[in-house]
Amino acid sequence: MSRMIEIAPRLPVHDFRAARRFYETLGFAVRDEIPDVYATMLRDDIEIHIRATDDGQRASSYIWIEGIDDLADELRRRGITMHGPVDQDHGMREIAVRDPSGNLITFGESR
Repeated sequence: MSRMIEIAPRLPVHDFRAARRFYETLGFAVRDEIPDVYATMLRDDIEIHIRATDDGQRASSYIWIEGIDDLADELRRRGITMHGPVDQDHGMREIAVRDPSGNLITFGESR
C-alpha cells in the first residue's frame, strides 16, 4: 500500500524576482534555484516552489501552522499586507496573503 508523505505547492509567478523577494519577506529561504526561472524555498518544515510563467495562471496554498498570532505580528513588522487573523466557522484561525502574482497563501491554526 502506498502512503503520501509530503506536498510542495508549485506556484506560478509572473515576476520571478518580485515573487522571490516576497517569499523571502515571509521568512522563506532559497534552497535551490535556476535564476529567474524556478526556486525551491523553505521555512521550517514547509517547502514551496515558485516557477516563472507568463500564462496568467494563479494558484492557492494552505499552510497549517502553530502560533498564528505571532506570525501575524511578524508579517506586520515586515510590511506584508494581510487579511486576518480571522476566526473561521470551521475551527481555524487564519491569515491570508497574496503574492505579487496574485497567488493566495492562507496560513491556519486550529483553535
